[in-house]
Amino acid sequence: MSFLFSSSGSQVQRFSGMNVQTSVRGIAIARAWGKLRVTGNLIGYWDFTASEQSAGGKGGGMGGATGYSYSVSVQFGLLDNPISSITYAWAGKEQTANPASAFEWSPGTLAQSAWGYLTTNHAADALAYPGLAWVARAHGNLGSSPNLPNLSFEVVTGSAGTCGAYDASAYLICQDILNAVAFPAARIGSTYVMSQWVGAYGIGLSPLMDSQQPAARQIESVTDAAHVAVFFSEGVLKWVPWGDTAKTANGCIFTPSVAPVYDLTDDDFIVSRPGEDPVKVTRKSPADAYNKVTIEYVDRENQYNVATAEASDLRSIELYGPRPAPVMKMHAINDSAVANLVAYLLLQRYLYVRKTHKFKLGWRYSRLEAMDLVTLPETVTGAGRIPVLIKKTSDSELGAIDIEADDWPLGVATASQYPHERGSGFSHDYNAEPGSVTPPVFLEAPVSLTVTGLEVYAAVSGQDPLWGGCRAWASLDGDSYREVGIFKGGTKYGTLTAGLSAAPGGSAAVQLLGQGGQMYSGSADDAQALQTLCWVGDETGGEYFAYTDAALTGTNAYTLTNLVRGAYGT
Repeated sequence: MSFLFSSSGSQVQRFSGMNVQTSVRGIAIARAWGKLRVTGNLIGYWDFTASEQSAGGKGGGMGGATGYSYSVSVQFGLLDNPISSITYAWAGKEQTANPASAFEWSPGTLAQSAWGYLTTNHAADALAYPGLAWVARAHGNLGSSPNLPNLSFEVVTGSAGTCGAYDASAYLICQDILNAVAFPAARIGSTYVMSQWVGAYGIGLSPLMDSQQPAARQIESVTDAAHVAVFFSEGVLKWVPWGDTAKTANGCIFTPSVAPVYDLTDDDFIVSRPGEDPVKVTRKSPADAYNKVTIEYVDRENQYNVATAEASDLRSIELYGPRPAPVMKMHAINDSAVANLVAYLLLQRYLYVRKTHKFKLGWRYSRLEAMDLVTLPETVTGAGRIPVLIKKTSDSELGAIDIEADDWPLGVATASQYPHERGSGFSHDYNAEPGSVTPPVFLEAPVSLTVTGLEVYAAVSGQDPLWGGCRAWASLDGDSYREVGIFKGGTKYGTLTAGLSAAPGGSAAVQLLGQGGQMYSGSADDAQALQTLCWVGDETGGEYFAYTDAALTGTNAYTLTNLVRGAYGT
């Protein structure tokens, strides 16, 4: 793998050093989980070399220096946590699968060794960088430019595969973040229910944290994407999924807690003054509820480009018009199915959780906390005993507990697997092998179509669907060559499968070779004007003819009818 393909044109200036654009001192070392694409930070470069390029040989020309090609040895730091493999590498637009032959890398363990190239050639710079996953390349080709291309790598971390084929489980990510900031292990509550929730529903994540921010914000970005509530209660962090429907899948068993902690009665509420409503209800109009949710995520199947997943309720849109929620960035999601699932979970909460209940309780209910389920009495709601989910508790000035709770319609927090379409975009693989050309055919051009009367036509195509054209080179002495033309796509040529019909307006059956393309029909006037001109023959000679209709009879097989034969006196 070269770093960058050489640019076209001559370059006579010789550069004595590399232009560095990707090395920043003092930035945060990135940390990642799952499988994702990361860019490195340049640690250093060595042995920048400029090699003179001369004309001649098969390149033709008059000789002498036409430019320089450059090479350099580089080392990049990747992540602050261990990796198990590097599956892809990108240098600009050039992509290489399994780049182990092109790059050397270290997994980021504490006991790792220094880069062997530096140990041998630059011992003073040979540092092991324990705990830092790094990648390096000795004598990498820069082409005709001294600029280092944009390098990025798809890495697989040790947590990959803990939720889905490639992603990591949210509970492992959160525990790792808290351990990294020395959060007391005794203060981390049980993450078992969360692990079963994301595992059963396949909500795997692959976040990249490459900027300095509070650990609480990093935790929040993970739990928001995993649809999990996190709060501090009873001296520990607690993790409660929003899911309300049991599911067993992927070796995980999720069992939500749907039993009310208390069935509250009229005697349980505290009021500030006589005649005050014990429960204050705020109801949002259905017309004000968001009915379209868009999540911005990073699409692994499209080279980790940013994509969007949308969830919408057509019935609500028909009744009240579109009410889009602000676009939510969840770059920890790398899979389109996960993005769509989370988008629908959020959409259902926006649509069906529209009432907020506020009330006061005495201290005998002090064990209530966020995400607890209670029911309100019929005399308060007027609609039967209604379950509500506590969102927030706080101490009241009256020596009571202020409670704020949301509606809790059963089934709203179910992660249903909705079918969806995804846009894969276009991703060109510059390393794909185009294959060889088919054996070319040469024929003498009709004199009336040439300028000098001395021209030869060549027909060539490719054998592989990835073949898109070629360059033609010619030599008068068999030693020095020069470029004489460019084929942009293949020629439509092949063999006759049946002889030319001698009858007026006859036919010809042809089988095309390679990837020449499609033969198109024309009108009778087109045939008379030789707009559909063809040639048939061998090394002893041949005939030019035109046709009107081209009927596809098989794979790359056509029958040409209504022929105009003997063109140009052949």
